[in-house]
Amino acid sequence: MFCVSKNVFMRRSRVGGFPIGRAFRRQSADTRGFQSRPDEKGGFINRSAVSAVHRLHRCGVATIEFALVAPFILFIIFGAVEFARMMMVKQALTNAAREGCRHATLVTTQDSDDSEAFVRQILKPTIVDSDDEQIVTINIEPSFSATPDSGETIVMAIEVACSDITWLPEMFLCGAKIRSSASMIRE
Repeated sequence: MFCVSKNVFMRRSRVGGFPIGRAFRRQSADTRGFQSRPDEKGGFINRSAVSAVHRLHRCGVATIEFALVAPFILFIIFGAVEFARMMMVKQALTNAAREGCRHATLVTTQDSDDSEAFVRQILKPTIVDSDDEQIVTINIEPSFSATPDSGETIVMAIEVACSDITWLPEMFLCGAKIRSSASMIRE
């Protein structure tokens, strides 16, 4: 039984294993015919009436408990989603640094701007604003405008601030930066 209003309860039964109910008015204590036991003062206490009163006092407890627990559960869920997204961005940066460094070491690459544009194109599906130089910072060492010498080590480092790519307000990873780098030898 559960509380619908002050004097209306649900009579429960099972049909096919599922509970169903029909509302009915509570009868007076004299005509119900429930078993009673004597109390300490010599009178009789109706056991079902006591449990019905107990249920009336607990009508909104589940709502209050949910209101107290829901913020913590939502905080954990959103934190897990945000952490997973940051790990996805870290993996995308690692892949882009490796691919961009490989592109920079090829003989056909003429300057560092070509490699930087290649890396930004790789990051486009993960970071929508990858073309913005303030959001995605790409450093290529040594920076070359002419074709570098064969055997020279090229290092590519990519950095993104978490506050620029987060989906939530800055409460989980405030001020953190995601970095990735790769180094290869020029062919």
